[in-house]
Amino acid sequence: VDECLSLLPTVRALDAEEQHRQLFDAQSEAIFEIQRQRGNALGLFWGATNGLTSFCRALALLMGGLLALRPGSSMSGVLVTAYLLYLDMVVRGAADLGEDWSCAMEALGAGETVLSVVSAEKTAKSGGRSL
Repeated sequence: VDECLSLLPTVRALDAEEQHRQLFDAQSEAIFEIQRQRGNALGLFWGATNGLTSFCRALALLMGGLLALRPGSSMSGVLVTAYLLYLDMVVRGAADLGEDWSCAMEALGAGETVLSVVSAEKTAKSGGRSL
């Protein structure tokens, strides 16, 4: 931060304020776009996860309830409840696994980006001088 602030008089002296403002705006716009895409992906993931979970529970309760209420059925409320509890454990485990996978993929993507930035040898040229 101190280095960037100490360069402000140089930027001003070279009359490059507008150029640096445009660079800042471009980088801010790129970051905003990445975060927007990430937000859309997370919203879709969590919407699908929660929607599928709720749908499975409702379907299991409906089917188990209909079987338990059928005359002469060997299915009881205890079995329906046990089934719902097991279903809930399986669905939550699958959701946790999906979340862990998502975090792992995000970490791998970030690691790949860091390695590509570190390995790249880029120099900014300004007025014939390397900065």
